[in-house]
Amino acid sequence: MKRNIVAIVAVAGIVVACAPGSQTPASPAAAGTSQVKPAQPAQGAATPSAGIKKADQTVAEIYAGQNGLLGTVVKVRGKVVKFSAQIMGKNWVHLQDGTGAAGTNDLTVTTADSAKVGDTVLVTGKITLKKDFGMGYKYDLIIEDGKIKVE
Repeated sequence: MKRNIVAIVAVAGIVVACAPGSQTPASPAAAGTSQVKPAQPAQGAATPSAGIKKADQTVAEIYAGQNGLLGTVVKVRGKVVKFSAQIMGKNWVHLQDGTGAAGTNDLTVTTADSAKVGDTVLVTGKITLKKDFGMGYKYDLIIEDGKIKVE
């Protein structure tokens, strides 16, 4: 049987195909998808270097001592692995310095400053825990309103 897809619905990165005359998405198998996979860094994204000069703290040290750092200003140096401009009025930077394991190696920073993927930056900002911005933006640990100096 030959089918024409008349609608493609994209919701939070999930693409679902609908059969003609239907507003109900087909099953994941029928839509050509198997399961939702976590977001991965874009191809060509910067890879952090273990040779990045340490600032006051490393990314791993911030995660390890996060409860004692709540509300304090920290300085961390790393490589920008993701940059998203003007989401909810802020720039969002993902920073890695080669320390930490999966789940403790990527630090999110909100800022008014700009940087490019691959830049080595020094970030100064306040640690916030359990931050829920709404609309699916929820972070156990984040640096808010950070100042970024591209090095």
